[in-house]
Amino acid sequence: MSNNMTAEFEAIRRRLSLLPNVIQKRVVRGATRAAGVAVKKEIQKNVPVDKSKLKKSISVKSQRRGLIPQGHEQVIIYPKKAYYSWFIEFGTSKMSPQPFMRPAFLNSRVLAVQAFQDYAFRRIQKEIEKLSRQ
Repeated sequence: MSNNMTAEFEAIRRRLSLLPNVIQKRVVRGATRAAGVAVKKEIQKNVPVDKSKLKKSISVKSQRRGLIPQGHEQVIIYPKKAYYSWFIEFGTSKMSPQPFMRPAFLNSRVLAVQAFQDYAFRRIQKEIEKLSRQ
C-alpha cells in the first residue's frame, strides 16, 4: 500500500474518531459495502460466458456475524443463483477453467480502495454536519 493511501486511511480514522461509535460502525459498514460493489462490477465485466443469469446473480452481502471478529466488517461477493459459476471459474474434467472472479478481484483492488475512501469521506462529512445541527 502506498504512503498516500496510508495517509488517506489515517485521515479517515482521525475523522471517524470524532463520531460516536454507532455512527462509526455504520460509516465503515457502508464504505466496505461500496468497495464490494466496485469489485462486483469488475467481476460482472469479466464473466466469460454470455449468460445474463450469471452476471445478474453476482451480489454483495455484508456480514457482521459468525466468525467475524468484533469491530470488523466483511463483504461477501458471490453468484447467488448460478451454481455453475464454480465450474466456469475452476473448470471441470471436461472443461478448461475460465477464471473471472479472481482476476477481477486483483484488477479492482485500487478501485475498491478508492470507493471505500470516497464513501467514507462523504459519509463522515454528512454525519459531522448532522451532529453540528443538533
